[in-house]
Amino acid sequence: PELHKASMDVLHAYKSRVALKYSVPIPDKLEFVQANITKADWSDANVIFINSTCFSKPLMEKIAKKAESLAPGSCVVTLTQPIISPYFDLLESKKYAMSWGTATAHIHVRSEKASSISESKARYWSKKIPGKKDYGALFDGYTSA
Repeated sequence: PELHKASMDVLHAYKSRVALKYSVPIPDKLEFVQANITKADWSDANVIFINSTCFSKPLMEKIAKKAESLAPGSCVVTLTQPIISPYFDLLESKKYAMSWGTATAHIHVRSEKASSISESKARYWSKKIPGKKDYGALFDGYTSA
């Protein structure tokens, strides 16, 4: 709930201060959804951010499967854990400083066709994540080359 409220506050600040001051266009539809990611319908989204640092591998598998319903060209950004799917190209994996420490942001784009190369690239990053239990990856230092 706090992150959703913070997102709404940032959107309001962007619209009222940044967009008006610098004549930046405001997107026609920008929506922040607070819901269970495995149950919510986000098949029509074109940019999705998933703060998945502590998600379990089984949860990430469910998310990857659900994300395959997105339209080609859709972008999914995850933290620490990549989307492992033959339908997503992993464009970039880069470390960023976060309030809790360093995390790797993975930028994925939904491709039109399945590719074993896309899946193997994401698996490379995934193998560097410690632990195979349901508590997910607790430390991100393992995910960057």
